[in-house]
Amino acid sequence: MPKQRKWLPVLIICVGLIAAPIVYLVSHLVRGTLEPEDFYRSRPILAAMQSNHDAAWQSAPAARLTLLQRMPLGTPRANAIGVLAGEGFECATADWPGDAAGRKRDGYVDADVKDQLVNCQLLAPAEMGYTRWIIDVWFDGADLLRGARVSVWNISL
Repeated sequence: MPKQRKWLPVLIICVGLIAAPIVYLVSHLVRGTLEPEDFYRSRPILAAMQSNHDAAWQSAPAARLTLLQRMPLGTPRANAIGVLAGEGFECATADWPGDAAGRKRDGYVDADVKDQLVNCQLLAPAEMGYTRWIIDVWFDGADLLRGARVSVWNISL
């Protein structure tokens, strides 16, 4: 065997040993975090909501109660949105369901606060894909928290 070919398997192994950890780290950094536990550890309210989440993949009443314990009704709008933004949520003013039956079904009690609905969403890493956390909060005319709804969606890869 020529000298050049003797070193080829050694070279391939060395490149593989160097490249594998780099590919692993880059792929996880692109996701935004190394592990779901690290993601939740840096977000205390979301971590508490996740630990109390009852595994329903739509409406999450246990997570809602946890949220309202940390951010009670009557919290000023700026504080509530600031708390959610601090957890990594992106919030935007949203439209109310158009009909009274839709509002009641979705838990929106008071049609008078139509312009005060804010939708906040966050995409969190999960073991097999992602978890989309959706929090709707609404405020009264004095910009105080009037209600909240939490939904959780599992997105598998």
